[in-house]
Amino acid sequence: MAEASDIAKRRIVYALEGDIEVSVRQEIPYRTTETETLTFDLYRPASAATPLPVVVFVIGFSDVGTRTFVGCNAKDMQCYVSWANLMATSGLAAVTYTTTAPTTDVHDLLHHLRREQDALGIDASSLGLWACSGNVPNALGLLMSEDRISGAPLCVTGSCWIWTARLPLPMPPRHFVSPTPARDDQSPICLMCRC
Repeated sequence: MAEASDIAKRRIVYALEGDIEVSVRQEIPYRTTETETLTFDLYRPASAATPLPVVVFVIGFSDVGTRTFVGCNAKDMQCYVSWANLMATSGLAAVTYTTTAPTTDVHDLLHHLRREQDALGIDASSLGLWACSGNVPNALGLLMSEDRISGAPLCVTGSCWIWTARLPLPMPPRHFVSPTPARDDQSPICLMCRC
C-alpha cells in the first residue's frame, strides 16, 4: 500500500475538554469470504460498563479506490479516526469499517453489529449513521431501506443536514446546521454540532 497522502493524515480540529480515555478494538471481522475479510474498528469510552448507543460512519466508496487515491482505507484516515474518538469521548460507541462493495457491505456490518451487540457492548437498538460528502448517498439509501436506524447527520460540501427521523427529539425531521467558514488549510472538513 502506498504511503498515506496528506489529506489522509489530517485530523479534525474540534476536541472535547476533559480526560476521557477511549478504548479502540481494531480489525474485528464482520464478513469473511474465500477472497477477503472485511473488518471494523470499535471506539468506546474505556470506562463504559453498559451497552452504548452506536454511531456507524458510513462509507460510500470502495476501499480499493480509497487506497489508490489516499494510500489507506477510509476507516484509517485520520479524519475518521478523530471523528470516532470524538464520539467515544462524548459517551457513544463508534464504528469505522472496511468495504469493497459499499451498498451491500454496510448491511452486512449492521447485521453483524445487531447479532454481536452483547459481546461488543453496544445497544444496536440505538444505532445512528454519520456520513459526509460523497458517502451521503449510501447513507441515504440505508436510511430508506432500514427501519431500525435512529438518525443520521449527513454532511455535504460544508453544509450539514441532521436527519432525525424516528428520534425522540424536539426538532423537525430535517435540521440545517450552518458550518463555521474555513479559516485556513487546517480548518475542519465539517464541524460536529449539538443542536
